[in-house]
Amino acid sequence: SEPYCTKSAYPNTINLNPNVNMFFMHYPLLQENVKFGVHFACATQSYNHIPGHQYMVRKDTVANTINEYGQNFVGREQCFTPDRYTPRTYRLYNFDECTAWFKDMYSKAYNKRAKEEGPIQYIIKVGNGSSRARGVYLLDREIFDEIEEAYGHKGALCGVETTNLIA
Repeated sequence: SEPYCTKSAYPNTINLNPNVNMFFMHYPLLQENVKFGVHFACATQSYNHIPGHQYMVRKDTVANTINEYGQNFVGREQCFTPDRYTPRTYRLYNFDECTAWFKDMYSKAYNKRAKEEGPIQYIIKVGNGSSRARGVYLLDREIFDEIEEAYGHKGALCGVETTNLIA
């Protein structure tokens, strides 16, 4: 076996001196090309990315994962429902969730929540392709009007319009 953090035949290998005890990477793709404990992330080094972390840090993949997991409990909602674990998330590119979100937006319950808790009830996030808070919006009247322009009145174009917005 190869000694820790030595030169190897792997492409894109970063050979760090084991005395380097902390490093951070902008793009977390390194672990896909090299081996932990051999080419980087040696016993004495801290590393800021966990393999599979994209399922925990992007709102779209968190929503997808939680909603898919929730399908295992259909008929047994007392055990688990996605909105007990995280705030209810609507993927507007999903027809059923898009229509449910518009239904909520026009409901008496939403109007009551908005009066009691304040007008901002949702955070809108671009699901993929934005970072560092770009593509994150507090849902106000102006943002809602823009979304409704794209999706039609009361979500008439849900399933046709496929932006990657998440509410």
